[in-house]
Amino acid sequence: MVPALQEFQREMGVKNVIDCFARCYGARISLNKNGDTVDEDAALILENLHASGYKNVDRLLCFDLSTTRLVLKDLANLHATVIALKLKKPEVFQKRVKAFCHDYIPKKDIIQPMQAILKRILEENEKCRHLASKISYWGENEDQRKPREPFATLMHYDMWVNNTMQKFVDGVPVDNKIVDFQIYTYRSAASDVFFLLFSSVQLEVLKRCLDSLLEYYHEHFIAVLEMLKCDTNQFGFQKFLEEMKLEAEYEFDHALYFSTFVVQGKKITSELSEQSFDPEKLYKGINDTARRRAWYMALECEKRGWLY
Repeated sequence: MVPALQEFQREMGVKNVIDCFARCYGARISLNKNGDTVDEDAALILENLHASGYKNVDRLLCFDLSTTRLVLKDLANLHATVIALKLKKPEVFQKRVKAFCHDYIPKKDIIQPMQAILKRILEENEKCRHLASKISYWGENEDQRKPREPFATLMHYDMWVNNTMQKFVDGVPVDNKIVDFQIYTYRSAASDVFFLLFSSVQLEVLKRCLDSLLEYYHEHFIAVLEMLKCDTNQFGFQKFLEEMKLEAEYEFDHALYFSTFVVQGKKITSELSEQSFDPEKLYKGINDTARRRAWYMALECEKRGWLY
C-alpha cells in the first residue's frame, strides 16, 4: 500500500511524498517462489527506528501539544492521500489498498470483564454517575459497522501513543513514524482521530486545545486533498464534526478502555496476566490520572452531544 500511495503522489506532482513509515528493505510471503499465499516462512525486513533516532513517548506521560500536532499532521496526510487515490484512481485503490483491508472484531471475553470497572469509575464522580450506562462492549455491533463515504479511508484502528515513534532535537519533536499496522481497516478517518486524542494526549492539553486540535487535523486533511487536486466541498469542517459524533458511538468505549487499562495501566507481567481478570485487583490498581481522564472524556463527549 505504501508504494501505491507514494507513486500516486508523485504522479500528482508531489515532491515530498508521504513518509511516516519505517523503510521496508525487503519482504517475502513464502520460501515457495511460485506460491501466492502468506505462510510461516513469510518475512518482512523493516528499518530499525531506534537506530535511526526514533523513540516512543512515555505512555504514562502521553503526548504534549507539539507531539500531538506532529502525529495529527501525518495522520491527516495518510487519511487524505488514501481518499484522494480512491477518488482519482478507484481501480488502483481497490487493487492496491482496499483489497488488503480487513475487519477486526475485538474479543468479547477479554473486554467485557473490564466494563463493570469502567462503570464503577464513572459512578465515583457525581457529575459522571448518570453516564455509567453509556459503557458497553465497543465491538458489539462491529460486524454491522459499515464504512461511510466520503470520509472512509485507511484506518489504523490502534492509534495510541505506543504505536507512533518520534525523533527529537533539543527536546523538540521533528519527525514521526506510525507503526504496528496489524488491524488496519477501511473505516472513518474520524475514528483514528477520536481514539488518538482521547487515549494518548495529555489531559491538560485536551482541556485547553481539543477544538484547535480538531481544526488543525482538518486543515491539513483539506490541504492534502487540495494538493492532490480533489474537490473538498464534501469534506467541510462541520461535516467532519458530524463524522466525529457518529464515530463516537464506537470509539468512546474503545478509547476509555484503552486509556484506563493500557495507556495508564500497569505493564503486563506474567504475574499480572494471571490475575488480570480479578475485577477488584484491577479496580484498585487504576491510578488517579486514569480516573480523571475517564471523567473528563465522559463529560466532554456528553457536552458535545457525542454520547448516544
